[in-house]
Amino acid sequence: TVTVADPRHAWALVLYVVIALLVSIVVDRAARAARLARRRAAESELLATVAGSVLRGQGALPALVTRTREAFSLAGVRLVVDGETVASDGEPLRARGGAAGGCSAGGRDGEAEPVAIPVGSSAVLELHGAPLDAAERRLLQVIVTQLEGALEQRRLEQTAQAADVLA
Repeated sequence: TVTVADPRHAWALVLYVVIALLVSIVVDRAARAARLARRRAAESELLATVAGSVLRGQGALPALVTRTREAFSLAGVRLVVDGETVASDGEPLRARGGAAGGCSAGGRDGEAEPVAIPVGSSAVLELHGAPLDAAERRLLQVIVTQLEGALEQRRLEQTAQAADVLA
């Protein structure tokens, strides 16, 4: 049991507890704001890198695929256009029976199936690894848009090369 001889000391004790609670709340809010700021800084760095990748032209597709894998900490990412793998990074999951898309490379249980994201009308971005949260899916949509632009640029370059051969 605790006894307090003077009522003023009891009020001081209550005041210390209230101040401790208020400081705890302020520190928690500051920590949350710091985490949010770090996340937004990482998102802005990713967006700047993605935009720069498309401007580089050649090599944009592999750079975008690599950056996607790194940004979302995925086991592997693969860009497939008309059934042909155009760019790949990491180790895509091996399927049960040998085809791409089943269980994980190590055969561990609990990992998600690969996710196929449509990119334009003829391409698919395969994501191998943990599922993405809502904020990550918004960023992924920006990357998919950049991939569409890079694929269109690639198609135009191939058309120009074919026209040069005819000329």
